[in-house]
Amino acid sequence: MYGAAMRRLTLVIAVACLAAIFLGCIEQDGEKVKPAETELVLSDYPELFEKDVMIVIGNNASGIEIEGADAIVENLFNLTGNMPVIKTDDEITEDELAGHNLILVGGADSNEVLREVYDMTDAMRVTDEYPGAGKGVLEILRNPWDPEKAILLVAGSDEWGVNGGIKTIIYMNRDIQDKAFIVNRVKELPEAIVEVPESIKLKALEAYNLNDSKIIIPKDLYIDSYPSETEGYYIVQFKGPIYEEYKDQVINLGGKFFDYIPENAFIMKMDECTRDKVQKLNVIQWIGIYQPAYKISPSLLNKTGNVTLTVGIFGGENMTNISRKIESMDGILSVASDDKVRVLINTSMMLEIANMRGVKYIEEYVMPQLPPKEVFPGGGPK
Repeated sequence: MYGAAMRRLTLVIAVACLAAIFLGCIEQDGEKVKPAETELVLSDYPELFEKDVMIVIGNNASGIEIEGADAIVENLFNLTGNMPVIKTDDEITEDELAGHNLILVGGADSNEVLREVYDMTDAMRVTDEYPGAGKGVLEILRNPWDPEKAILLVAGSDEWGVNGGIKTIIYMNRDIQDKAFIVNRVKELPEAIVEVPESIKLKALEAYNLNDSKIIIPKDLYIDSYPSETEGYYIVQFKGPIYEEYKDQVINLGGKFFDYIPENAFIMKMDECTRDKVQKLNVIQWIGIYQPAYKISPSLLNKTGNVTLTVGIFGGENMTNISRKIESMDGILSVASDDKVRVLINTSMMLEIANMRGVKYIEEYVMPQLPPKEVFPGGGPK
């Protein structure tokens, strides 16, 4: 009777464990595991790769693929504290494939383990022809050697497609609910990575993948520093509510206040010496250059051809000089005032305009429209 009771208890425990697996995530030895029937999505990175991770590259991996694998190791270490191991496809064992969450980097022709995954699963197969030159596929699925573990494929039709996938993984939005998507070629990293506090609410930042206080902006719209003894524009964030005495401290050091930016920040004009002094004030949280990229309205980034722009100018700047520079780019000025100009110009010139130090913002001009007239039932205007 005692044996029968123990068997019933064992059965109850087993059923309870199975229910836990099917109804939600459980932890096994401290490792997060999703229920076996739940499809993984890319936002599960890096959470499912916090432990027991191995990166697999081809034995003849290119320099770009090797550097990319190293970049993923650094990224995972920064995000999770875990330092993955890198192995080549000819040295990894069957037990290691089954015992790890895997990240496979390369193409089907350069990574034998990736080729095996294609044969064992319904993963999106990458070839020399698909998705095409300079393109790759980023995909997450269950490890076919152990469905309780995850596998991330960073594959490309060529090394540049692989490179695009690597850069996407490192800087991607963490809310992606897709299992896979196609990525485009990223050459030598034509962007600059800039630290910006998440509490800075500047509309233009929405276009530049704000993530973990980092944004990626085009290098052509990035300034590393202003020339010595030259005044430039900065975003200055205070540690809390901004009192007049705090502003007076900055003004007394030579800072000039312009527009307010939530939260607790202003655009300010000052030279490098003043910037260093302001940075040391105990009321200051953060200072960063007001980058040319921040000036362009996100709605303009995908525009091509000629467009009518409103270009805002900081007070105190030489409006005549700025207008002449814009006209020299074949811009046709139609309206100018003390703080802005309206210009018909090709979108290819926006980069140059944004890099003008005195320019505050660039947005598309929208013709104002009168509200429709109310009409009486008889048809006449009200």
